[in-house]
Amino acid sequence: MTKLKAISTLPEEPKVATLPFTKQEQSDFLRGLTNLCQRSGNRFVSVTSLAAPPPPKAPPAGAASPPPDPDALPSDVTEIKSTITFEGNYQTLRAFLGGVQRSQRLVSLSDCHVLPAQAG
Repeated sequence: MTKLKAISTLPEEPKVATLPFTKQEQSDFLRGLTNLCQRSGNRFVSVTSLAAPPPPKAPPAGAASPPPDPDALPSDVTEIKSTITFEGNYQTLRAFLGGVQRSQRLVSLSDCHVLPAQAG
């Protein structure tokens, strides 16, 4: 019951703190997700990744600074959103999600859509 209450109080659009990736680290991360997707028996379709926009510029000297946003990430942390599209069945989806769960990286799965393929 405690876990259910904790889950129900999570924000609808959670933000996950991570150190900014270099271009090589981001590429390696997405390549790893793609490999996991294929190793778990799925047919990889596409992957996209979007970094959050840069933080706003500091106000001019002497200007009042805006109040801090309590939901904002620290200034040295970047939120990166990635979308993976693949085809598989229940067992291969489960294998992929299990692999993500066992990953040593900090990953937050915030949205998952399961749709029937063209063949049903």
